Amino acid sequence: MKKIAMTLVALLTMSAAMAQSENKEFGNDQKDCCKDKKECCEKKGRKGMMPRKPMTAAERTERMAKKLNLTAEQKTKVLALMEKKDADMKAKFEKKKEAKDKEMKKDRKAMEESRKAYDGEMKKILTDEQYQEYQKMAQRHGRGPGHHGHHGHGPKGPRPADAPQE
Repeated sequence: MKKIAMTLVALLTMSAAMAQSENKEFGNDQKDCCKDKKECCEKKGRKGMMPRKPMTAAERTERMAKKLNLTAEQKTKVLALMEKKDADMKAKFEKKKEAKDKEMKKDRKAMEESRKAYDGEMKKILTDEQYQEYQKMAQRHGRGPGHHGHHGHGPKGPRPADAPQE
């Protein structure tokens, strides 16, 4: 029992120490926190509050210039490099997004074809009357045309007396 208690104390101590070092690493130590806590947290991107927007290349360059005491020439070169990197990353992101969109459309088409094949096979197995009832059931459960995965979660409350029970 003592070993478990000591292990828990050690684990909690290490967690607290790591949290403190993480805050200081990102410039989130308490001494320079704003009076308005929400405003401070929004500025610094603290967890649990609204996330901050990404810094622009100019903002990052200015921050680097202050921390590294860059010359004007260095600032110009760093800014150009950061802007080039940002443009490259944006282009890669857009290319990846386009490829993902194409893949999703392809997958959606394949799923639709698979559903049609499944329905065709089901129609071969069932009688006409059974198939019509099957289609109604599928629509009620969100598997028919125009239903995209809503699984029939309709309004709460008692069902009408004439509604079929499942």
